[in-house]
Amino acid sequence: MSWGRVSEWFKEHAWKVCVRATVPRVRIPPLPPVFYRYNIYMKRRVELFLRQILGLLLFFSAVATAMLAGRFVITESTRLGFLLWNLMLAWIPTAAALWFIPTGRSRRPILSIFLLLVWFLFLPNTFYILSDFIHLRSSGDINVLYDVVLLFSYAVLGFALGLVSLGVMHSWFRRTFSELVSASFIYGTIFLCSFAIYLGRYLRWNSWDIVTNPLGLLVDISDRVVAPLDHPKTLSTTFIFFVFIALTYSSFWWLAHRFSSLSSREV
Repeated sequence: MSWGRVSEWFKEHAWKVCVRATVPRVRIPPLPPVFYRYNIYMKRRVELFLRQILGLLLFFSAVATAMLAGRFVITESTRLGFLLWNLMLAWIPTAAALWFIPTGRSRRPILSIFLLLVWFLFLPNTFYILSDFIHLRSSGDINVLYDVVLLFSYAVLGFALGLVSLGVMHSWFRRTFSELVSASFIYGTIFLCSFAIYLGRYLRWNSWDIVTNPLGLLVDISDRVVAPLDHPKTLSTTFIFFVFIALTYSSFWWLAHRFSSLSSREV
């Protein structure tokens, strides 16, 4: 048998094997145990870091509440008491985001959708506290610097809660969907939060008004969407808050990933 005939024979039988061979089931071998240990270690480290941040936020929330109570005692007035209510509203989206994570891929879609809506509706309250500086003025009954520190404390707490809440949801969407979809959702949410801050500060709408008075809210929103140039304050307020929140969150997200990468190198 010549070499040419042997080559043709091999080609013929190789083709038959490729065509006729069927594989009923393919079993992908599991990852080595070291990868499981690494993933569990990183997950626990992230959870520990998140718990530490939430613990600090709870501690400083108590400190800010004590400062506000001290102001009530000194001035015998409940002025700026709305700060405590706004801080309580700022904790709602953070709690909803933390509760949403374990239910996001579960078989309880109704609960997941409900938590996602609660997070989305109450998230603007976290950044809204920054606009409470509009109430800063010298009342004569207490040092104005005390009010500066008090307002600053509540604004930082609310803003930090908003950043943490966005980061938690961004991480979940990034694991579930593509990078483009998750980033578009997060920054679109920031834009809507900026618009909601305008609605709350100047038109005095609240998060629950979407249930109690949806028609009136829809009228005000549609009026500004249809004719945005007729409402320059809407454009300026939304733009200023969007740029500031987006830049701050981008820095926060980059620092979190930087911390994560440095931690992975230490393993």
